Amino acid sequence: LGTRGKADYLVTGQWSEKAAKECNKYGTGQVACNTKASKFTTIPGKSEWKLDPEAAYVHYCDNETVNGVEFSYTPDVGSVPLVADMSSNFCSRPIDVGKHAYIYAGIQKNLGPAG
Repeated sequence: LGTRGKADYLVTGQWSEKAAKECNKYGTGQVACNTKASKFTTIPGKSEWKLDPEAAYVHYCDNETVNGVEFSYTPDVGSVPLVADMSSNFCSRPIDVGKHAYIYAGIQKNLGPAG
């Protein structure tokens, strides 16, 4: 969070909701969108997001496995650094890493032999 002390979160499922809550331990996790009312079954269009141009970063979970919501595109967040949780789909398709400032994943799920 650095000196900005706040970050935007695209809350489209339980994992991004948990990430936003965790951020609040260290600063302010601002909810730029939240689809809990739809039981986390949609990804709203960018026009519905409330992005803060002063945020340290924008965080999203690329694949929210609990309710089956997955981004089919890399979110465009302007000049704010983009952070992605790709734990559930890392190495499952090409990723435009140049559009991300940081990508993290619990890669034990998708990297390596099954079984």
